[in-house]
Amino acid sequence: MVHIPTPEFIVLYNGSEPFPREQTLRLSDAFISSNTHEVFGSLELTVRVININPGFNEELLQKSKNLNIFSAVCDSIKCEKQKGHTTDEAIEITIKWAESQEVFNEFLIKYGTEVSNMLMAQYDVETHMEVMEEEHQEAMAELAAEKDAVIAKQAKENEELKNQLAELKAKNGGQ
Repeated sequence: MVHIPTPEFIVLYNGSEPFPREQTLRLSDAFISSNTHEVFGSLELTVRVININPGFNEELLQKSKNLNIFSAVCDSIKCEKQKGHTTDEAIEITIKWAESQEVFNEFLIKYGTEVSNMLMAQYDVETHMEVMEEEHQEAMAELAAEKDAVIAKQAKENEELKNQLAELKAKNGGQ
């Protein structure tokens, strides 16, 4: 056996949905299995998720200038989107704002392209998830409409059968 340093997986959360200051997630919680041995006997990954939105983990943000800047940039983009700007407009407005702030210049010169690409990818994922949810809702509505149509057709067929049965009874003298 070769001994290796203990890995630590950390995710920095900067989303819009409410999220605690810090949370531990386990991959096994996502597994589809009713057998505890199957779930825990195969693979486990624990991830520490740290909320870097303003008002959460300020001490961490103060320790890392770059992380603090990244958090401020993400927050600015969210605020611009809440004002009704598109994602592209929000990013452009935020970059112009950041360029006017001296503290951001060095960061943007060094990481500007990476930040822009990462932010576009982040919002592309969010947009994709929103589209997937809309498609799911549409599919559910279509299934409900199809189900209602089948029920209506069966009800009509049942009514026709009742009418035919009534006619046969009438022809047979009510028997």
